[in-house]
Amino acid sequence: MSFDNDLELRKVAAVNPEAQLLLRVVCEDSTAQCPMSLKFGAKSSMWNELLGMVQELKLNLAGVSFHVGSGCKDPESFEQALLDAKEVFRLAKERGMQEMRVLDIGGGYPGDTAGFEKIAPGIAEKLGRLFPRSEYPELRLIAEPGRFFAAHSAHLLTSLGCAASERKVYAKAKLPATDENAESGSEVCRYYLNDGLYGSFNCIIYDHVSVEPEPLRSHEGPEVPCALFGPTCDGFDVVLEKHTMPELEEGEWILWRNMGAYTSAAPW
Repeated sequence: MSFDNDLELRKVAAVNPEAQLLLRVVCEDSTAQCPMSLKFGAKSSMWNELLGMVQELKLNLAGVSFHVGSGCKDPESFEQALLDAKEVFRLAKERGMQEMRVLDIGGGYPGDTAGFEKIAPGIAEKLGRLFPRSEYPELRLIAEPGRFFAAHSAHLLTSLGCAASERKVYAKAKLPATDENAESGSEVCRYYLNDGLYGSFNCIIYDHVSVEPEPLRSHEGPEVPCALFGPTCDGFDVVLEKHTMPELEEGEWILWRNMGAYTSAAPW
């Protein structure tokens, strides 16, 4: 169980004094897809006070945790976080506390394999250098790679809809292009999907994802400008405001890859 303030420690002492605790330290996560440092983590000025309270309340400090932000793609973000964790280990030892045995390096690892393969060696190097087995033989390393496992677990299919839809007839419209760079007489296709920002595509808002539609059926002919909207009447329900792809017809299916993380589960 992680904590980052004195009030949490007092609650643990009152409710579950046998809990194994991890002191969560704040991280520099400004480059992450979804920063978390504003919400979680104890600053260095608080560590000694919190360690003292752990001793005072006779609680069990098992180790340290941190999270460099969801969707982190910079392995250097782990350098300072691991240095901070090592400092907490040192302070606890200096206070004569029991040897800490857990280091939780958090989550947020990229969902795409290429991104993970880029960041993983850097993390491994830093762990080996700052927490060598020779110095920490009993240390248990844990992580929270939810995004990495979940992102590729599901793809999404949306339909441009037809009369068979149970809720609403989704449609297509062709309108004159209003972009100042558009050619005279050109048109823009508006596609209305059976899913949107209030469903699986909430990841655009909350997870800052860039989605890429793939028509399920192959098409001949040029790509044309289009916009893709969700099924609601809300003007905010825009999946892609400006995109180009082959012109589609009503009832066609569109594939959206790697929609397994922070999509359909998030609204609930």
